Amino acid sequence: MTQWPSQSRWVLAHASGHSWLIGSLDQDVTLASVGSLRVAVIGSCPITAARLTDLVTTVHTVAELDSVARALLDQVHLVVSLNSVVRVQGSTSGIRQVFHTRLHGVPIAGDRADVLAKVAATGTEEQALAVRVSGWWTTPPTSDEPNLSPGLRALAPGHYLQIHSSGAIAELRWQPLTQE
Repeated sequence: MTQWPSQSRWVLAHASGHSWLIGSLDQDVTLASVGSLRVAVIGSCPITAARLTDLVTTVHTVAELDSVARALLDQVHLVVSLNSVVRVQGSTSGIRQVFHTRLHGVPIAGDRADVLAKVAATGTEEQALAVRVSGWWTTPPTSDEPNLSPGLRALAPGHYLQIHSSGAIAELRWQPLTQE
């Protein structure tokens, strides 16, 4: 478990040792690791690495992270790697967006449509094959941004992107509020 201050540049690995997150950001990152589970909370949130670890100790699937997401402020990105599946989500309000596309058939996701479009169009950065979240932004774009590049999609607020190691992806709705 780690907590990094803003202005850090880093590469984080899946439990397998392969690159998972590549970042150069001006926001806080709080990490938790339990077995093969890796969780990153990116953005300003009063959660500590120890508390995040406590919240995820009983998680066995990425779908079970809904309860963890509900415990966080709606001003962060939540990125999870577990058993060859990655979950990426922004805020339910849409302020923290997630965009995704493919690079050489490999799904990549990030919070900046312009960065993903450039990487996918040029295909020249070898490390981009490992990108799961990159280019964190300071000015939120709108979810109906008209100038998205072909093949680039904006994830709807209240959804998370599920990426399998096979390359299969799904946009799944999560429950931001507990239904009683």
